Amino acid sequence: SYQDQGFSWLTPHIWDGLFSGRAGWLVYTPTMMLALLGFWKLWQMHKELFFAVFSFALIFSYVTFAWDIWWYGGSLGQRAMVQSYAVLAFPMAAFITWARSSRLSQISLIAFGLVCIYYNGWITHQSHRGGLFVSEQMTIPYLKAILLKSEVPEETIKLLDTEELFPGEPKHLITLKRFNYESDTLTHNCPIPPIEGNRSLCLTRENPFSPPIHIPSDEIPTSWVRVEADFRCQEKEWEYWRMAQLIVKFKKGTEDVQVRFLRVFRLLPPNSTKTIFLDVPVPNSDYDQMAIEFWQSHGEKPLAIDRLKVMAID
Repeated sequence: SYQDQGFSWLTPHIWDGLFSGRAGWLVYTPTMMLALLGFWKLWQMHKELFFAVFSFALIFSYVTFAWDIWWYGGSLGQRAMVQSYAVLAFPMAAFITWARSSRLSQISLIAFGLVCIYYNGWITHQSHRGGLFVSEQMTIPYLKAILLKSEVPEETIKLLDTEELFPGEPKHLITLKRFNYESDTLTHNCPIPPIEGNRSLCLTRENPFSPPIHIPSDEIPTSWVRVEADFRCQEKEWEYWRMAQLIVKFKKGTEDVQVRFLRVFRLLPPNSTKTIFLDVPVPNSDYDQMAIEFWQSHGEKPLAIDRLKVMAID
């Protein structure tokens, strides 16, 4: 029933399954670290149980994370691991039994438990009512930015796509390049009126790519660059994997040295025109040019783009 999905037996997604921002087991269920730590105590206290429980845990985890869609859809954390908890209760019980042996370990265990309870309540609220948890799209940078908060700046949503935001506010913005699309040839059959002048770049299902814009490395004097443009839509694309993207690449010849992107519809309301920017760090590794392009991904909602500016952040 899953058609093209299956198991990657030789390359299981162990690290992602345990520690990723999308659905890492220990990221969203840190209490289960006690069960993993408890295997050492289970070996000391109940050797007759250890090998069966430990073997089960290894095989179960391997099979679970070998599945190609290792995050198992729109869940909060690793729902596929829940079935193993009845068996993992044994090493957890061994750890808790050991922790009761001293006052310090008791206090530490209680403090850890209270933190986990609070964290669980917060993330559960954000996944149902608060709105900060974004199912299937979470990243570690985004989770760090929203952790235990009830409100965050709008720009924080960019961390679902890019890895970093410019810290603080820019002191100066130095314009390196400006582009309009008056000579654009992709505007035919565009249902969206131009943002400025007679033409804007128009991305549609038939014309999903924009011609890349190249800027030589010697024209970039700072360690951060801002790419900004005006965007206009009539209908909003809600499926994140269909959202049009602003893509910034640093290249060495034909090789990509660093790629950052932003799904524009994350910040663009329906039937609106809005200025949206993406701040990108300049890589430390050698590169010879920066390339900027737009991609409609798999979306069907037309998007107009105009007044593109590339600025160095000083």
